[in-house]
Amino acid sequence: MRIFFYNSISILSAYSTKHRLKFISSRHIAKTWVALLLHCLSFSLVQAQNCGSISPYPCSSLKVGLPFELEFYNPVANTVQDSNNLGTGFTMIQNYSGTRLAQDGLPTFSNIPGYSKYNLRMANGKLHITSGKGLGYLNSNNQINTLGVKVDTYNKIEIIAYIINPFNGNEDQQAGIWFGLNDKTYIKLNISANRIELRKEVNDLSTKTPGSKNPDQRVTATISGLETQNVGIKLIIDPVNNTANAFYTVDKGSTYTNVGAGYPVPALSIADMGLTNTSVYTGVYASYRNGTTPVVYSFDRFQIKKSLQFDSAAYNFELADNAALNTFAGSIKATATDASTASYSIISGNSNNNLSIDSGTGQIVVSKKLNYHTQSVYNLKVLATAGQLKDTSIVKLNITPGQTMADFNGISWGTTASQPYKISEAQGEVVSNRLYSFGGFDSQKTIFTPTKRAYKYDPVANRWTSIADLPHTPNGEGFGGVTHAGITNDGTDIYLAGGYTSHSSGTGQTFGVQQVWKYNVAANTYSKLPDLPIRIAAGQLEYLNGKLYHIGGTNAARTQDLGNNYELDLNNLAAGWKTRAPLPNPRQHAGTAVFEGKIYYIGGQRGHDDNLVTSKDVHRYDPVTDTWTKMANLPAPGNNGLGHISSSVVVAGNRIIVLGGEAVHHVSTNLVSAYSPATNTWTSLSPLPQARFSGVAALLNGVLYYTGGSKTNSTFKGIPVSMANTRSMSASFAPDELNASEQFSVKKVTVFPNPATNNVINLQLENFGFHEKVNITVMDSFGKIIQQESFVTNDKGIADVSFVPNVLLSKNTYIIKAETATGSCLNKLIVP
Repeated sequence: MRIFFYNSISILSAYSTKHRLKFISSRHIAKTWVALLLHCLSFSLVQAQNCGSISPYPCSSLKVGLPFELEFYNPVANTVQDSNNLGTGFTMIQNYSGTRLAQDGLPTFSNIPGYSKYNLRMANGKLHITSGKGLGYLNSNNQINTLGVKVDTYNKIEIIAYIINPFNGNEDQQAGIWFGLNDKTYIKLNISANRIELRKEVNDLSTKTPGSKNPDQRVTATISGLETQNVGIKLIIDPVNNTANAFYTVDKGSTYTNVGAGYPVPALSIADMGLTNTSVYTGVYASYRNGTTPVVYSFDRFQIKKSLQFDSAAYNFELADNAALNTFAGSIKATATDASTASYSIISGNSNNNLSIDSGTGQIVVSKKLNYHTQSVYNLKVLATAGQLKDTSIVKLNITPGQTMADFNGISWGTTASQPYKISEAQGEVVSNRLYSFGGFDSQKTIFTPTKRAYKYDPVANRWTSIADLPHTPNGEGFGGVTHAGITNDGTDIYLAGGYTSHSSGTGQTFGVQQVWKYNVAANTYSKLPDLPIRIAAGQLEYLNGKLYHIGGTNAARTQDLGNNYELDLNNLAAGWKTRAPLPNPRQHAGTAVFEGKIYYIGGQRGHDDNLVTSKDVHRYDPVTDTWTKMANLPAPGNNGLGHISSSVVVAGNRIIVLGGEAVHHVSTNLVSAYSPATNTWTSLSPLPQARFSGVAALLNGVLYYTGGSKTNSTFKGIPVSMANTRSMSASFAPDELNASEQFSVKKVTVFPNPATNNVINLQLENFGFHEKVNITVMDSFGKIIQQESFVTNDKGIADVSFVPNVLLSKNTYIIKAETATGSCLNKLIVP
């Protein structure tokens, strides 16, 4: 309140004087006081934001980055102002702990005692300081206008100031650099009486004893003619050796002389002063101390720099994600003041070591395949070292999409080389435009048993070749392998987590393991990674920003659907798996994809076998915020969803493609759907030639592939096309228990009209045997049998049949199964 009143009266007095008021009406006075109150309120609010007693600005604005230089030509906004309200570039004024001397008058602002702005004047590239009488020395702590900035002292730094024609007096008049915590603990490098002095003081204590054995002082002899020179003084702070060294120059820095050259140890020890590996203040000061008349000191320049300094505090580079290995991304450089050679390294931000740096040249290159979707920005912290010198900088590398793929509305399907064995529930991933398929159920055994066989498909050679067997334990001659494992890749190598493993007997399976393995593609070997926290299977694994995420699945007893979300940092394996936000709707046998830094968890099922219920749900996970968002439902028949799509979801251009899947137990589909994250919408594409589930899908060189699944070994190859007139895509469904020849015979059942009307089912049976009995089964979307009928075909293997269901069919999608002794086929019936 005292400040408020004082300033209000001052402003009113100035207002009256300026306008030479002879008469002021009461109304005018009221208006004036309202204006003054508003002004003072504003002033009070500004002052309330200051940094204690040392600055009119927030504490957060006091620190400066390096290099920092003031040349005093142009005012700097939001910094300590001179008498003409020009920003000097300094951000604070040190407060004094003693009693202000009367000769130094009153402070400009009572809440910033050390600030006397009218003693400061910036003009023509110089800062003129009219010195005060007070000085910070021992217990005489009353120095004013101790200007400064806040700096970090984790690296070796150099503080330089130039003083033009420094006053040569005999009453301790002085000006120079200060560096410290406050006026009790500091280092000063000053010019006084044509001598250069370096002195330290700790808690108001500093040895006065003259001579070369003084541990707290280094001082030159008198330097003739110094008062006619532009004198540069340099203070070097070394946090490694905990020393302060001082130098001066009279030839603009061409040569420097050590202030402590005449001492056994030129530098001062600053150990235990608390000035290194922290943040302190440094700047300039002036005092006429024992003199009777203020002295004006003119500072020509003030500079702070690291002894080893990167040429940029932050680098920005850009690279497309289709860049080949060893592609040049950018170059960094640091320069040492002593001309020593720097070496370079990346100390953080290099997710999964995808980048490398040449220690001698500072060139950053690609060391592993990049992917815009899994990491679009690398924020690298780089280190330069030269002997004991060091400096750090930040490199921001933006990754852009390389070869983009245009949207397409059709797929021209054909076939290509088949796998060596029929397979279901295999796991697959793409690295360097080759498809890798691991494990699955062994078709050479009579009961469900995982295989350890693994293969690589080369689309150019159109050939499958064996790669190293899976390492999952137990493992031995005739047994080993895994199914239902989560799988992902980082662009270079492939990872598998959890799953069903083989019994050591060579038959049967173990439901759920904790094993996590990395397949080293180039070496064709496997490496063990930290186990998952629990035994788990049928979950999804994705790679994103240098981390693995294992999401969902089922427990080892297959009694609980899981939403568990575990994260493993590949740069910190010792930390193990960490728990993140769980999947909102726990489920398993789902599909996933990473798109623009987020994980999409698509479909899946709850329960198993006859009790399974598939899901349409799609959830998006943001690892930055650790949150889930519900997205548009996956297209699927009726109330069903799609499961068994763990390895059949791919990213193609701006969309996520889902191929095949299982709608209900024993009923697979040939649906192919494209999801646009940009619009949160789904589009139907040309279906697979045959219904499949639990196969492996891939995008290789812009072409879609779907291999295995549904106990087959055939591979479909789909070339994306854009059709001028988009036609309706017709999906089919097939029972998964049949082999390929049975499942995809020429037998055909057509439902008409579809959607059905009037609760009547009309069917046409084609390509059956002559006069063959055909059993018709109507099932709901959960696989529950609604009705069964039998019909006989004519002498052409055709039958047109019609019947009324025994119950009124509710709104749903139903499965029509036509079955004979020689085969079967399916179609769907929609009741709107």
